[in-house]
Amino acid sequence: MIAAARRLLEERGLAGLSMRSVAERLGVAPNALYTYVADKGALLDAVLDDLIAGIAVPEASIPPREAIETIMVDGFDALVRHPDLASVSLARQGSGGANAWRLGDTMLVAFDRLDVPDAASRVGLRILLSHMMGTAAFATQFDVRLGGNPHRAVAAHREDYVIALGWLLDGILR
Repeated sequence: MIAAARRLLEERGLAGLSMRSVAERLGVAPNALYTYVADKGALLDAVLDDLIAGIAVPEASIPPREAIETIMVDGFDALVRHPDLASVSLARQGSGGANAWRLGDTMLVAFDRLDVPDAASRVGLRILLSHMMGTAAFATQFDVRLGGNPHRAVAAHREDYVIALGWLLDGILR
């Protein structure tokens, strides 16, 4: 079901994704999907979490700041490869699925290794995720609407994203 939904998103965009279109793709009645997901929002959450599953947890030997940066840059890259999911991720404030928790917990452990207090690390995590989702959504939608080259826009926004990620981490780690 999730694979079918991802393919439909790639082929038709967000407007072409519905419970009915996924059911048609799978050759089942739409009500069969409700056994697995409550609604289109839950389906989108599952698709986002499936995308996040491809982001690896850095090896334990990696320095903690580098581990955080790696997860955040890999997350940005994953979102910009799927423009509809970038905007969905921002609108839904992330996934909330098991893979999102896995990466979030990994980042919290890295913050702990950097001696960032628990409350500050949780705020820092929210700030970093907002930065990632917002920049990915902006990068994938902004130039396209203006008729520009989306690949050039993403590359330029990625450079800015990495610079700002460093600034944010500098602030969190102070």
